[in-house]
Amino acid sequence: MLLVIDLSFGTPLQGVGEQYGLPPLEESEKPRCHIDPEGNSCDRAAFFANIDSRQPVYLPNTKAIYSNTAYVILGYALETLTGRPYEDILQSIADTLGLIGTSQAKPDDASGVIPFNVSYSNWAIDLGDGTPTGGLYSSANDISKLGRAILNNTLLDPNTTRAWMKPTVFGNDLVGAVGRPWEIYRADTIPSRGVIDMYAKSGDIGSYHTFFVVVPDYNIGMLAIVAGEGDHTWIEASVVDIVFPALEAVAREQAHAAYAGTYRATNGLNSSLTLSTSVDSPGLGITNWVSNGTNMLDVFSALSKAPFGPDMLRILPTNLERKNSDGTTEVSWRISFDILGHRQPSGPFSACGTWVAVDSLGYGEHALDQIEFTLGKDGRVASVNPRAFKIAMQKV
Repeated sequence: MLLVIDLSFGTPLQGVGEQYGLPPLEESEKPRCHIDPEGNSCDRAAFFANIDSRQPVYLPNTKAIYSNTAYVILGYALETLTGRPYEDILQSIADTLGLIGTSQAKPDDASGVIPFNVSYSNWAIDLGDGTPTGGLYSSANDISKLGRAILNNTLLDPNTTRAWMKPTVFGNDLVGAVGRPWEIYRADTIPSRGVIDMYAKSGDIGSYHTFFVVVPDYNIGMLAIVAGEGDHTWIEASVVDIVFPALEAVAREQAHAAYAGTYRATNGLNSSLTLSTSVDSPGLGITNWVSNGTNMLDVFSALSKAPFGPDMLRILPTNLERKNSDGTTEVSWRISFDILGHRQPSGPFSACGTWVAVDSLGYGEHALDQIEFTLGKDGRVASVNPRAFKIAMQKV
């Protein structure tokens, strides 16, 4: 299935403005060319001449505004840097990544889904120099391949990918942000997990609609390519309302099977740690923790000036792990000192104190909140090591 993807245009009013009560345009006020749903009549010179005639909206680095113009400029910049036409650049990228169904040129009609007819659906639209705004043909297989490459860090190195998956500016509501080029939605899955960021890119032209999402927190993605008319908002809702709860349930079951249980010292010390999972809380809960005869829940309550009862002190995973020469793997987790849902932020200095507390309590060179699990060659958890306490406890 090959569809035109990822395009959004405003509504041109030239020629019909007077019927809406607008004054007639002087000849000098009319655009030299246009990029709209009817196609593109701009070449490079006319495009930049048009920019010179338009007023800016905000000063730079002020607000996020959707801009097709920015992508046209990016296309021209790539051509200048490489000395090659944009279509050749695109094709070389597609060839390198093995995207056999992606192109600027329209494929054979038999390869696509064309609702109604070619003209009405906008199947054969040619945007010319406006193609970098999103006027591409692609397939579900190709876009899925791109999504997997992003999540698996095969396009960019892991650190660059992580930096790319960050907001550039906040939107005008509490759950939205904008990246490059991400449309970021912050889904609230409290109490089970907290906020999950969805990095999305959607696009529409004529009868074609594309919804592409990657979720680094879950290491998953979603793609929906739709041809035709109708309401497509159910696609967005299904991810948060159906997919996320199912993922949380599976993740909790896997974490319980792998990590939950009791760990004890084998060198004669009175040290033990009991971990559990909970439907309404993230990570692992500490049901009981004794270190050389001392109740550590009481200790952390005193240090944090908060009453930590069983399961209220949570251990959350990080993305740090180390492979050892003997085939075992060390996985780092951190204790969260913030009680999820027990404190409502009331100002800029009270919003989510978890990030402030990480690595804040130290004992010598050790962090008091670091918990290290050792996995055997079979991938099962064999022991746990609270680093500051310098003792490994075996799972019983």
